[in-house]
Amino acid sequence: MSKLNKAILLIDFQNEFTTKGGKLHENVSEVIQNTCMMEKVPDLVDLGRECGATIIHSPIVTDEDVVVDEDDTVMSNLLKGKMFEKGSWNAKITKELEPEATDYVLKERKTTSVFKGTVLSSLLKRNKIDVLFIAGFLTDGCILQAVQEAYDAVYGDDTSIDDKNELRPIQIVVLSDGTAAYSTKIHMNMLTNVIPEFCDVATVDYAEEMLIKDDMDAIPNRQRALGFSIFDPIKKLRIAMIEKWLPGERFVRFLDTDGDGMVDYEDFYDFLKHFNLLSDDIDPKMIFGILDLDGDGEIPTQVVVDSLKARDDDVEEDPDVDRMDIIKAKELPPFPSPFLVSLVAHNNMKPSMMKFVKDNITFFSRVKLVTTGSTGRALKSLGLKVEHLVASGPLGGDQEIGGLIAQGKVCAVFFFVDPLSAHPHAADIGALNRICCVCDVMFANNPSTATALVYSLENSSFGYSCLCGVNPQYQLDSSIVVKYKDSQNKVIADVSAGKNNDVVNPIIPKDSKAASFRARGSHKASSHARSSRRSSVGFMEENEIPEFIERKANTGVRNSILKASTKSGSHIWLDGI
Repeated sequence: MSKLNKAILLIDFQNEFTTKGGKLHENVSEVIQNTCMMEKVPDLVDLGRECGATIIHSPIVTDEDVVVDEDDTVMSNLLKGKMFEKGSWNAKITKELEPEATDYVLKERKTTSVFKGTVLSSLLKRNKIDVLFIAGFLTDGCILQAVQEAYDAVYGDDTSIDDKNELRPIQIVVLSDGTAAYSTKIHMNMLTNVIPEFCDVATVDYAEEMLIKDDMDAIPNRQRALGFSIFDPIKKLRIAMIEKWLPGERFVRFLDTDGDGMVDYEDFYDFLKHFNLLSDDIDPKMIFGILDLDGDGEIPTQVVVDSLKARDDDVEEDPDVDRMDIIKAKELPPFPSPFLVSLVAHNNMKPSMMKFVKDNITFFSRVKLVTTGSTGRALKSLGLKVEHLVASGPLGGDQEIGGLIAQGKVCAVFFFVDPLSAHPHAADIGALNRICCVCDVMFANNPSTATALVYSLENSSFGYSCLCGVNPQYQLDSSIVVKYKDSQNKVIADVSAGKNNDVVNPIIPKDSKAASFRARGSHKASSHARSSRRSSVGFMEENEIPEFIERKANTGVRNSILKASTKSGSHIWLDGI
């Protein structure tokens, strides 16, 4: 394989931009600091000289002879601000990159184009350059214009920079951490959405690899070339996702809540919030702004997917990212859930349960299962691993699962109930249903509802985040549970303080005008009710109570009032014996 000829083009590395005291230095200092470009680019140039690469400097100057087109606002502003004035310290090439004898310094140009009016095109042809690395200022200015003009000269009809239209095809690589703009947002927007349309984008590290290697596949494709430096906010988001074992493409589809293929900022922010991805290092406005190329407030979902996937290789090479996190985010199930998922079915419903699980085997093989004894044995025939096996339902298994729910260890229950058969443990079944309601746990008791629940857990941001344990809105106490807990705390506080509470049931409103009672009795005289029995709870007005007691006494029933109060609006409990 023949040796590749490489060149490094340094655009506007002048004190006006690079050095404190320059009129534009403060504008670009944020990106310079984030990228460390003033340390990286000089090292790259030194290596380039050692490897025989062509080093080309292209400074810009202004003076009274500059003729500016009416639509060239950039040059007009430079003239008005007296920036890059010819012969001044501001226009001088920065000390870190002073040209050496073997370098090429293009004639001081008086336009934003590095091609027009310069010998750059002929220099690239004469030296038979195969790979051109570009570094400098500004990413959305001279850098963008340079790659657009080069692309048009090679593949388009633009002959203005090369009158014979013979600029040989070359690989142009813009250095993401060797260029700068007035803000990180602008810089990353250019590198992510605009410049890749015309050339490759890579880090200085990649450029150093290519200087040493004579291999055009050192950067095999544009996705691989998007190796952004550590300050990249999208890379930080990708790292945060990997640390939570959250996969990229499947995860991001939850962004599109209405299914139109577009994401607005509100959806994007809620998406990050749902998965606890908001932090000081992750700025949702900046990330959204980088991805929102046309500034219309909406981003195609696929753009987000592609931008995250473009960082994967770069993240894998980051020494600060845990290898196991990367493996789990790629290979393990997209359900890094701390919760159990419960599967239960009555005997007559087990065939339906087996079919349902088999149809959704990719979901159930990726969650931690808790099942009752007989259901668990049936599921094992499908190759599923049961994390927690409890007793059979009639032997207390439903109560065991209820206990796990009360402990906050279960996030979803699939219970295929047989509605046409009597069950000896009906109370346990009802208790399991009730505890799901109390603890706000997702519950499906028939195949249709179960199918919808699986779809939600896999495909909705709410369901998925609940399953992964990162949704702070899931399993919150309902208002009635909060009210009950508050009342219990009050009862405990009153008892601890030695107070006597007349009101036995704190859930019943205190302002109720009814009096509740409970009576127990035995009617020996009745031929059809000779055994003792408990009457149901009823309600009566307070003025009816004496009459009730007298009537019961006349029937031979001995009554003992354990707790009573004649205060207006109070509840009176009567215990009949």
